[in-house]
Amino acid sequence: MTTVHSVTISQPIVDGNARSIRMGFSGATNIIPSSTGAAKAVGKVLPEVNGILTGMAFRVPTICGSVVDLTLTLEDSKVGLREVMGAIKQASQNELKDILKIDNSDSLTLAAIIDEPSSSLVDEKACIEITSKNGDKLIKLISWYDNEFGYSCRLMQLAHLVGTK
Repeated sequence: MTTVHSVTISQPIVDGNARSIRMGFSGATNIIPSSTGAAKAVGKVLPEVNGILTGMAFRVPTICGSVVDLTLTLEDSKVGLREVMGAIKQASQNELKDILKIDNSDSLTLAAIIDEPSSSLVDEKACIEITSKNGDKLIKLISWYDNEFGYSCRLMQLAHLVGTK
């Protein structure tokens, strides 16, 4: 899993001191490879992937918004991108309604997802299936999120749920 996300408060605006030389470079003018806690967080929410999902991040000089590139290795050769997208669509219309969405347009960019209330907006046009020479299938899922607004929307849902109990 690779996340590409906006500069964070832990990065300096101009070159300076940080926990590593790389993280000391200006977040406003550099693309910086970094570690991420996202894979570990997914493992806590979905214990079945705990320990088998790993990831890294690229911090980029934008003000808000992120995208995830998740690569799946499929064990069942009968399953492909169409089936994976079908499962995502089904979940987005049922148990993950308003949390997970799919977009099939050609217009998704970082600017298009600012103030997106869902936690994950799967970019169907950007997702691909790769079959290796030996028949192994890889699926690359691309999903956008506004890490500030989407999170705020989940907090509002939680407050509403607590308030109605």
